Amino acid sequence: MLENKTLYNRDTIHEAMKPLNRPMMIYAYIVTAILILLGAYQLIIIRTNNAIVFGVALVLIAFINYRSIMKRLKGREQSYLTSVREKKGTEEYTNHLVIDETMIRNALDPNGVEMHHEDIRSTAETQNLFMIRYKTGKLVIIDKNGFSRGSVQELKEILRKYTKVK
Repeated sequence: MLENKTLYNRDTIHEAMKPLNRPMMIYAYIVTAILILLGAYQLIIIRTNNAIVFGVALVLIAFINYRSIMKRLKGREQSYLTSVREKKGTEEYTNHLVIDETMIRNALDPNGVEMHHEDIRSTAETQNLFMIRYKTGKLVIIDKNGFSRGSVQELKEILRKYTKVK
């Protein structure tokens, strides 16, 4: 059995969301680059009246799309912060988790939600954190340095049975 205490605050959540948002950011960069290149092609190479209008429209769409995606990603982080604030009544709290071979649960609330490893959708990690996303949409953030019993290596060994973990 493993035990972990993780401080949930604005910085922790921001760090945790980075790898989770990365696929959407890559998508935004690629789509923006393609639209700008197509627009530039229309403006520089084709140069007819219709091509100029189409080229300008493509460049505008690229910037609007990019801004929209970045706004959505920021909103995603903010909504997670808001849900933490509403559930706990504070901007910052320490989550005390107990992790065994089949599930993760809150040590301070024995009747609380149990998150079973078989329901894991994905995992990700940063330098300081390990994140587990469940099919229900729940996200568990684990501080790699917050183990009072066990280690992040032991956590990875347990989770390898259920999902791809490095």
